[in-house]
Amino acid sequence: MADLKQVDSENLMEGVRRWYTKKGWCVFEIHYRSDPEKRSQEWLAKAVDSMPDLMSFNREFEVDWSSTSGLPFYPEFYRQYAANRSHFIRPQTLPEAGIVYRGFDYGFRKPACIWIHQSSDGRIRVLREFAPENIDVYEFREAVRFLSGQIKLDNKTFSNKHRALEWIERVLPGTTWWTPEQQGNITWINFSGPEANKIWTASAGSDNGRNNEQTDAEVFDAGGVPLSIVNQRVAAGTYIIRMMMKDGKDGSGPMLVVDPQCVTLIGGLAGGLTFGKGTRAQPLDDDVAPSVTYSHTHDGLRYAVSGIVNVADVKQILNQHMKPQGEMPRRQRVAEPPRRGPETAKPDQGFYASIDEGW
Repeated sequence: MADLKQVDSENLMEGVRRWYTKKGWCVFEIHYRSDPEKRSQEWLAKAVDSMPDLMSFNREFEVDWSSTSGLPFYPEFYRQYAANRSHFIRPQTLPEAGIVYRGFDYGFRKPACIWIHQSSDGRIRVLREFAPENIDVYEFREAVRFLSGQIKLDNKTFSNKHRALEWIERVLPGTTWWTPEQQGNITWINFSGPEANKIWTASAGSDNGRNNEQTDAEVFDAGGVPLSIVNQRVAAGTYIIRMMMKDGKDGSGPMLVVDPQCVTLIGGLAGGLTFGKGTRAQPLDDDVAPSVTYSHTHDGLRYAVSGIVNVADVKQILNQHMKPQGEMPRRQRVAEPPRRGPETAKPDQGFYASIDEGW
């Protein structure tokens, strides 16, 4: 048993928190993650599936009563999550060859990576997610490379990356999603937002700047993961996601499907992400509200989808692969300018030629 005098007064161990009330009462909060058997993605997926909707799961398991606030940002996904969970959520086979896209978001010590494959029919298949916490950008990079099969788990690479090892063991103990032998057949294309080029402040970079890098993009480029920067407004990416949720012509379901192992992303799409509260000047806010839990995986998806599908081509994809959906949403915007191809994109260069102020 841990010596209580030697551990943090707030977090005694993972899943166990202690605090004192104003009257001096000692309160212990025991989360399900205190049980090591309940920390895996598989257990979490089953627990989520056992509840009628995501809000119920958040209240029952996460003790999150704020989950009832706000309207779901993706009502299509939210409705199907309750009515027919397999409509959007389907097990995905990992491709052994071809292009695999990765979308990155760099939250402060809470980054996220989304792996995506686009099949020949244009369907966006979300394969996996990695959403660690309390990890710096160097360890995050190496964990992503290992899970992708790009590096092996050796002492030289991971000698001082204990958080990376911890999260690798938690997410995928003893194996990887891809293997080193497959690397010759797979092309990795990586997307991120412009925040990847933001220069660290002294406090943010003090424990990260080990090799004189000043940005997340520089760290990833130094590790052989060059980023294509998607420089567009949030509304453009969410518009693409929403349109790709429509059904294909062949009757095989929506043009965007998600593997059940992507628990955090599913949580956001199924109601965890909500519309903003708005202001007096604009009571009806049509932007997505920020979420500590769900924004990072959603942003990773948004960057990747925006890199794969040009918003100007959405109508063309609808006509080619999707069932007639009636009129397009009234909220239409001017298309993004022509993209630079991923083969020519550079980490310090926007994936789009310029920002179209129409968005």
